[in-house]
Amino acid sequence: MNSEQWQQIKIIVQTALEIEPEKRARFVTENCSDDKFLRNEVQSLLDSYENAGDFIQTPAFVGKLQIFATNNFTAKLTSGKRVGRYEIRSLIARTGGNVR
Repeated sequence: MNSEQWQQIKIIVQTALEIEPEKRARFVTENCSDDKFLRNEVQSLLDSYENAGDFIQTPAFVGKLQIFATNNFTAKLTSGKRVGRYEIRSLIARTGGNVR
């Protein structure tokens, strides 16, 4: 694939993602003409996008942050407890949210 082909693929995919899903297939067919390579690349990227779901939409650390937001979480952090793969060994410091 050369840079010109990549630019064409990128434009078609980006535009297709802005179109209602039920109209995408027709758009791809119209814009890829008889170029099987172009159509296959575009369709592959669109399929990957659809299959990704919300995989990329939510950062991986968000779930772990919710643990820390629960009531009295720090009170439960005693020596020997585990948070994920980490073990609490001792208290380093205790502070409030408005420290300057």
